[in-house]
Amino acid sequence: DLVAFLYQKTAVTTIQGAALLKFNSSGWGPEQLMQFIDQWLPHCEKLEAISFASNPIGPDGAKMLCDSLRLGHCPLATFLNFFNNQIGDEGLAHVAAFLKEREQDKARILPRLNKVRVGKNGTSRDAIEAFKVLCKRYGLKCEA
Repeated sequence: DLVAFLYQKTAVTTIQGAALLKFNSSGWGPEQLMQFIDQWLPHCEKLEAISFASNPIGPDGAKMLCDSLRLGHCPLATFLNFFNNQIGDEGLAHVAAFLKEREQDKARILPRLNKVRVGKNGTSRDAIEAFKVLCKRYGLKCEA
């Protein structure tokens, strides 16, 4: 139907031009995040900041987002916000693994990334300290 087609075209065009997407406190769990990743993230060509803060995406959601960014989505992103996402130590480990892999292929995976926010996630002090060291090693600002 024409209306549905035009709605979809408008949404894709809007997402393609967006520099900032903030879906903070939307009540999204890993299922909703996965739907967004599948349907919209591939269109986020100009996105500079990705924020799903205060959504219970958990460690699975952190892994899903990192996995999609490994594919080269959002090449202009400078900021990833995992604040208050209930990712715990497991999710923080997914983000750390992603950053290590990114370091090996910065030309393709988020070449402009300079800041990661991971506070209020039920993570252990040791995990946060190790994450801060990792960020510093890679020249990233870390807010924990």
